[in-house]
Amino acid sequence: MNIARDIAIKSQTEIREENRLRLNREMANASKFGRTAQVQKLLQLGADANFVSPSNFGYTALHHAAREGHTESVKILLKYGANTEARDKVEHRTPLHCATARNKTECMDMLITEGGAFIDARDKNNNTALHIAVSVGNVNGVMLLVDRGADKNLKNYKDQTPIVLAAHRGNEDCADILLRGPHFKDARSYQKCRR
Repeated sequence: MNIARDIAIKSQTEIREENRLRLNREMANASKFGRTAQVQKLLQLGADANFVSPSNFGYTALHHAAREGHTESVKILLKYGANTEARDKVEHRTPLHCATARNKTECMDMLITEGGAFIDARDKNNNTALHIAVSVGNVNGVMLLVDRGADKNLKNYKDQTPIVLAAHRGNEDCADILLRGPHFKDARSYQKCRR
């Protein structure tokens, strides 16, 4: 039994862990601020694309990049296996929810088409990205989500479909988009809300 050797091994392990944590935190920060080259370099050095930040609501780097509209960072994170279904710790939102809430349509599209994000994922209030797009008046986001096949008939915890939510918020532009095309079951509820 060599105590000095055991201490040295433990110290090296702790140092590696500290370095990995530092890499991950720097990568999350770089993602948040759109420093794409730094994101790529840190991922190449071994940063974890799915590292969950202990602060910042438990966001991953993909949450940060999508929320801020940094499409190049999103693309790199997806290339390194970032999870499009990762949930934050507060609202249980995915990166798609975060991008939608901030009107980052290009990131929304990339998450869906390149990342395979589940378009009808629900947050802790059963809101889908479509509910969130309507809530914030993200007309382009509503159009994109409808075009990509979002379910217009899903209800949130208040028993509201996106069209009912649009009516309650007085968001006629979003309502017009939602009323187009097939797969719509809630026209009567919308008419009642408009009266």
